[in-house]
Amino acid sequence: NVTFPETHNAFATEDDGIYYPASNHRTGLNPQWQAGIRAFMIDTHYETLNDESEGKVKLVWEGSDPDTETSSLKYTVYFDTTDGKQDPSDDHKDLTSQELEVAVETGVYYWRVKTTDGTNVSYSIVYLIE
Repeated sequence: NVTFPETHNAFATEDDGIYYPASNHRTGLNPQWQAGIRAFMIDTHYETLNDESEGKVKLVWEGSDPDTETSSLKYTVYFDTTDGKQDPSDDHKDLTSQELEVAVETGVYYWRVKTTDGTNVSYSIVYLIE
């Protein structure tokens, strides 16, 4: 068995402008990662209280390379309902931005990010959206 430290409502942070009583953490996702957190529970909600439609989700990540300017990195986002490892669509490849808005319907989604500096490649863990 393997155990990972995890934060609940990991995105509800003072760094992201969410304050008490709604905030769960003082630091954003990157400082949580640097502190050793390896699993993030992230709740998804409708944009407004009256909105129960399916829509879009914005995926946001941070990539870095000690040998390369961050602006030179390229990202590929794997986003699917199978395992987060299916061949991504062309509009999810070679991105220079660290965010991507994707259309969703009710269901479970998996996603991960491939980061490359043109020579080396690394993959994030697979994240789950329910």
